[in-house]
Amino acid sequence: MNHKELYRQWAAKRELPLFHRPKWLDAVCQWEAVVYAKSDNVWGLWPLPIAEQAGFKRITQPYLTPYLGPIVFYPERQKNAGRLAHEKEVLAGLIDLLPDYASLDVKCLPELTNGLPFFWAGLNQTTRYTYLLEDLSDTDAVFANFRDNVRREIRKAEKQLTISAGSAIQPLFDLKKSSYQAKKQTVPFQVPFVEGIHQLVKSAQWGQVLEAYDEQRNLHAAILLVHDHQTMYYLLGAADPKHNNSGAMSLLLWHGIQQAAEKGLQFNFEGSMVPAIERFFSSFGGTLTPYHHISHERSKLLKLKKLLG
Repeated sequence: MNHKELYRQWAAKRELPLFHRPKWLDAVCQWEAVVYAKSDNVWGLWPLPIAEQAGFKRITQPYLTPYLGPIVFYPERQKNAGRLAHEKEVLAGLIDLLPDYASLDVKCLPELTNGLPFFWAGLNQTTRYTYLLEDLSDTDAVFANFRDNVRREIRKAEKQLTISAGSAIQPLFDLKKSSYQAKKQTVPFQVPFVEGIHQLVKSAQWGQVLEAYDEQRNLHAAILLVHDHQTMYYLLGAADPKHNNSGAMSLLLWHGIQQAAEKGLQFNFEGSMVPAIERFFSSFGGTLTPYHHISHERSKLLKLKKLLG
């Protein structure tokens, strides 16, 4: 049995994070896997999205998949020192099992806090950030912790807009395409790719599209929310520039946060290092949460190609 088959077998026994589930990986990329096992126990999994570029094998992050990287499983009732030693062993073991590659570029789950094994292996480790709303047990308190302007936007939008579940991804994609065109850019993924994700999350009940309409049925904004057993993620969203001041995005995110609360989940804004987007996400009062970005270039030719653009 190869590592990918073992990964699938083990995934069928465990409730993995959403983006590590084989069905998600099948929908977004071609992939391989490495599995660290000892004494017939699986202690670590690492799914590896593979992209071939000009003969180079690249391990990279698929579109609309914010977190991947290794997962470590721990023995029960470990003391902290033993847990840390186990973690370092498993991560080092997974790194040693990586196949030959020209480049590696992955973003890890926020739960994976130990970056030392990557550093020791000569990989590049940098820190990125997202915002998490971890305790949603009191949504009134959560709302009160929003920035004043966001609360005003939501109250205004509640009087003018209706939120409903979207049956298709196309309206959201069209809004996203328009926002990219306004910046003279191109959406980096196509409709069939997003439709595949939407069909998966609908059939598996892992998420939905939410849309905000006014009384004339003008679509102001739409978002795609996905979730696993622990976290709801804001995965994709866009607003009509003609309705930038309607508060539609704030209202949609507030509905998503309320849905997460109903399911007993935390809410992850899926981060952004873009200052304007970060300011918007931070206004919802979440906890600034770091996560690891791991990269490595083995191919000198690929490095040169990147330098030359």
